[in-house]
Amino acid sequence: MVYSTHSHRPQVPTGPPLVARSSVAVLGFKNLTGDAEHAWLSTALSDWLSAELAAGERLRTIPEENVARMKVELALPEVDSLGRDSLGRVRQYLGSDWVVIGSYASLGSASGTDIRVDVRLQDTATGETIATISETGTDSHLFDLVSRVGEHLRAKLAVPAVTSQQAEQVASALPSNPEAARFYAEGLDKLRAFDALAGRDLLQKAIAIEPNNALPHSALATAWSKLGYDAMAIGEAKRASELSSRLPRAERSLVQARYYEVSRDWEKTIETYRLLFEFFPDRIDYGLALIHAQVSGGKGKDAEAIIAALRKLPPPLGNDPSIDLAEADAAEAQGDLKKALAGADKGAEKARSLGASLLLAHALIIRARELGNLGRLDESAAAVNESKQVFAVVGNKDEFAHAEAMDGHLFDLQGDFAAAKKTYEDSLSTFRAIGDRDGVARELNNIAAELQQFGDLNGAHRNLEESLAIWSELRDQEGIAVSKANLGEILLDLGDLRGAERMYQQSLEICRATSNKDLAAYDLHELGLVLQAQGNPNEAWQDESKAISTFQENGQAQIIDTYMSLAGILLDLGKSEDAAIAARKAIEQIERLKAPDRYRSDAEAVLARVLLAQGKIQDSRKILDQATATPGQRTSRESEFILATTAASVRAASASRVERIEAVKSLRLIVAETKKTGFVPEEFEARLALAQAEIASGDTAPGCAHLAALEKDASRKGFGRISRKAAAILKARSSGAPLSSEGHRKHKQIA
Repeated sequence: MVYSTHSHRPQVPTGPPLVARSSVAVLGFKNLTGDAEHAWLSTALSDWLSAELAAGERLRTIPEENVARMKVELALPEVDSLGRDSLGRVRQYLGSDWVVIGSYASLGSASGTDIRVDVRLQDTATGETIATISETGTDSHLFDLVSRVGEHLRAKLAVPAVTSQQAEQVASALPSNPEAARFYAEGLDKLRAFDALAGRDLLQKAIAIEPNNALPHSALATAWSKLGYDAMAIGEAKRASELSSRLPRAERSLVQARYYEVSRDWEKTIETYRLLFEFFPDRIDYGLALIHAQVSGGKGKDAEAIIAALRKLPPPLGNDPSIDLAEADAAEAQGDLKKALAGADKGAEKARSLGASLLLAHALIIRARELGNLGRLDESAAAVNESKQVFAVVGNKDEFAHAEAMDGHLFDLQGDFAAAKKTYEDSLSTFRAIGDRDGVARELNNIAAELQQFGDLNGAHRNLEESLAIWSELRDQEGIAVSKANLGEILLDLGDLRGAERMYQQSLEICRATSNKDLAAYDLHELGLVLQAQGNPNEAWQDESKAISTFQENGQAQIIDTYMSLAGILLDLGKSEDAAIAARKAIEQIERLKAPDRYRSDAEAVLARVLLAQGKIQDSRKILDQATATPGQRTSRESEFILATTAASVRAASASRVERIEAVKSLRLIVAETKKTGFVPEEFEARLALAQAEIASGDTAPGCAHLAALEKDASRKGFGRISRKAAAILKARSSGAPLSSEGHRKHKQIA
């Protein structure tokens, strides 16, 4: 840690509005030579000069990343000075009092290393040029050149000259070797232009030449992180931290904070950013980084004090749209979707007025997410599409692909699985092209989900295996846990209960180690289904109940599926009234969460099955009529099988022989289709229903033969629940006892 944590440290301000330090933004230098060989000097000069002006902490310098983003968003031309109107726009966007801008050129020596730099210091409020400075040097002694320019600028800004100690610290901000400095500057350019893959390669070259400079390692950690290589990012960030002792204290703390951040050590990340913000409360970027760490670390409530402090900054700082977006993220983390939406909309409005297109696009992504969570899917899609247009214009392919993936999710929620799959495939193609391995793994996972919806279980399994391999290569524990959980679901569909259980247990183990409560609850829910299939309803009930508690706490849509599963388990336990309550709770949650229609269709099928077990045939039929009113394209293959089997079972319980015969025909088709697609649980359920329907229709011998075969097949695969049900019906047939369609003894026979 850079700063002491003793009791006298400064506190986050909570009183009157702050007086911010005077601020300066280094906007870059025009290459008058026009030689691409020297293009890197603009970034090198800018970054080093910014560090020179920041020395002593009397001035607030604008982060180079913010300057780069502004130049893209405001489409500032490459010039060596700005007019009054442009300066006013820069002032509103960056909150800077002055800008440093200029040009440089090679003086035509044989080696091409002699450099002349012309610098202008301009006042953003008045539009005046305060100073014009010219210096000459070489790229092999770039620091000396920057130091002389910085000395003149500090004098004009009435800031004391740097001390010898400060000069040594500034010198460490850029590699001393000219070739290493060039690769480092070019790598930063690529990162700021949204090209992490090219940035990574250039930064590696810089480090190979000069391995003991902290900042190239820190920048490389950022590149690795953007590409999804978390383990590599942690290694580089750790090395940067180890080499950071010579840096100025603020830069030293930033390197440390980024190491903690990529390591997901949120407590240390929060503490480090808190100290930075307490010492420099006029640095909005430090406050925003602190909020992000608090939200990521599960302390979104704590972010409210930091947001309030940022709003106390003088304009335009306190009106920055980034503060509204941070507030939206914090509200979302606390489950306040309406407040999150309001924050996103406020941030979007401010971003539009500033011309801050990238900030606008990020606001739209948050808006889309909240609208989707609120069930307003059309509005959500409109926000995503607008954000995609922005990302396309500025050339941010990575964010465009992420927005495209969100589009795919919206298609999925609407039940348009074909459009969702196509959109995910387009996003996957982009992630592959830009080298974002994490994005590739995510889209393979998403495509697998759509393949499952179509009934292509083998295709889904292949995609998930590839996704797991990538996340394992990246050492991404969260990704590994997600892939294993989803593989468990596919293995369950394929009838491999042991394999499914193993995957869920491994995913659950990772979730507990990483404190991922949401995915852990999903694993418990799915383990409940495995236990139910194995014939252990009491243990299944315990897992589903634990999952429901977590989903209730976080307000997640998975609670709908869990209530549906719980209803089936309670039915197996002979608690049909409790099962009906659970099924109706699932429907209530659909209303509360504004979930898509296909959720309602599934939940109504579950309720219909419960009512059938209770002998309420007409009520069951009525519910099924509602469920089947949902368009078929909005239903997955698995849901189609469940709904069709339930509907046929209701017809099989009819007093009409014609209906019972029709039920047998329908169930034979369902059995054939489930075998073809490989959905083993649905196949066994359909075979059980078929045998019962055959017996109810008078075809006792075939029905009993089917039950005997089912008992054997289910037992061999470990499906104890179905095996025992088939055995119980056979036993009841031999004793003449009446049975319900669920295999439980009842006073009234359904036939």
